[in-house]
Amino acid sequence: MDGLIDTNNILNIKRKQEWVPQICKYSSDKNCGGHCPFFDEPNEMSMQTSLEICEDKTLYFDNFEIE
Repeated sequence: MDGLIDTNNILNIKRKQEWVPQICKYSSDKNCGGHCPFFDEPNEMSMQTSLEICEDKTLYFDNFEIE
């Protein structure tokens, strides 16, 4: 999975070669991103990047960028 934090600090995931901004499941008028207190810093590991988000969930990315 490919991920991106864009210039607006919003998490995007690549789907069918397009970047799709992720919507907060708790607030339909906000995107998932750095403004949320549950949004942690990406952790670069040897082969992947992990990102902790709400509800103690961790996303794993094969490719990850920060604009």
